[in-house]
Amino acid sequence: MGHISLEFLATAGHLTPKDGGFHLFSGEEVVFEVPERWSGRVWGRQGFCFDEEIGKSSCQTGDCAGLLHSQRIGGVPLAIIC
Repeated sequence: MGHISLEFLATAGHLTPKDGGFHLFSGEEVVFEVPERWSGRVWGRQGFCFDEEIGKSSCQTGDCAGLLHSQRIGGVPLAIIC
């Protein structure tokens, strides 16, 4: 597949890091920090495809209602919640 989309969804009262998500390509590594006592969800989406012309995405796992990033909604099960 070559890449995954890593998504974030903060619980009420917490900021969502990295604008809700980012992409990692094969072999890439990213380190990010969240505030102490941060609360939320982190999951990976596989089979991600974004159509810039219509502004919609689709994923094989963890889809976010066709959005580029989670933007305050969770991923469709079977999103793996860590």
